[in-house]
Amino acid sequence: MDCREGKPDNGQPDDERIIARADALDIALDALLWRMDDAQWDAVPPILTEMEAAIASDEPQELANATVKLVLIAPARRIVLIGAEPVTPPPPAVRDRLNHLVYSLGGPPPDSRKAPAQEGGRRGAAPGP
Repeated sequence: MDCREGKPDNGQPDDERIIARADALDIALDALLWRMDDAQWDAVPPILTEMEAAIASDEPQELANATVKLVLIAPARRIVLIGAEPVTPPPPAVRDRLNHLVYSLGGPPPDSRKAPAQEGGRRGAAPGP
């Protein structure tokens, strides 16, 4: 079985595998842009471990289950309330694991998807002097 192409031995696409990998890639890319408090980020590494194990063992249902867990801890609101715990982007160790997960799922290189604040300047703005 060629699991990188999502094809079983008979050459037919394995829809479950393709869908599980696409969903995992989508949420991993989104997670790179999340801003959460430390307690929320602490919940991410065990889920990434599950996702990595599911990919390594070629278990699409396990990957789908772990992906749902990651979706469920996604930040629910973008507005930070006064007095709320500060939110931050992914800690470096989590960011590195997310980047590795994206790469292992065949996603774009980490530098190709930047948050708008990281793009540096407005689009269409005239260059400076």
